[in-house]
Amino acid sequence: MKQYQCIRHFPKKYSKKKTGNPHLILNDKQQQYYALAEIHTLLKSIGKSLKDYTQMPQPPNSYLDCSVNNLIIEETSYNIQEMEKEHATLISSCNTEQLEIYNAEVFYNLPII
Repeated sequence: MKQYQCIRHFPKKYSKKKTGNPHLILNDKQQQYYALAEIHTLLKSIGKSLKDYTQMPQPPNSYLDCSVNNLIIEETSYNIQEMEKEHATLISSCNTEQLEIYNAEVFYNLPII
C-alpha cells in the first residue's frame, strides 16, 4: 500500500467531488481502487488499459469504466461519528432484557478469527 501514499488524498477529494457527497468515507482499499481506476481512465485516453500492465494491481471491474458506482456510494456514505452517538443513545435507553438480547446478538455475530 506504500506506493499509493503519494496519491492518498486524491481519491477522497475526487470521489467526494464526483458524487457530491461531502461525507463519503473510503477505506484504504477503496482509495487504492479509485486511484487505479483514474489511472485506467488516463491510459484509455492513449489507447491503453490498466490490464495491459499485469504487474500493476487490478481493481475490481466495478471500479473501471464507470465514473460513479452507486453501490459504493450507498455503502460508504454514512457519518460514523453520528452513528456512534445514535448507538450510544439507543443503548442507554435499553432495559436489562433488551441489553441481554442485544449482547447475545452482537456476540453471536462476531467474526470468528
